[in-house]
Amino acid sequence: MIIFRLIGLIFIAAALMVLGADGIQTLEAGEIKIRSLSELWGLLHPATLEATNTWAAANLPGFLADPVLSSILSFPSWAVFGVIGILIAFLFRRRDKPITKRWPRKCFGGSISAGGRLHNGAC
Repeated sequence: MIIFRLIGLIFIAAALMVLGADGIQTLEAGEIKIRSLSELWGLLHPATLEATNTWAAANLPGFLADPVLSSILSFPSWAVFGVIGILIAFLFRRRDKPITKRWPRKCFGGSISAGGRLHNGAC
């Protein structure tokens, strides 16, 4: 489980880095510049982006390849990484341990001494 929390943290850190890069690019240009996921993917490794688009056009149904994949690739890259990271972090978060240690029913009739011990019964 800790590996998934680490992966979620890496996605969140990547989202913050891309958001910072978009902020710097916006300040340099003097207008709002936000990189889409396809732009960032094209900057990092254009061959795999083209291969993914070719594979999607050949293997996915038309209603999935064009509107769904192209709209996901047009989202801001920081938002995609952030949402994925937050979902992974939420799904694999540390949960509080439930209270499972309870007194058996036969112990409720007894009395508790100053030391915390229960009298009157096998408990």
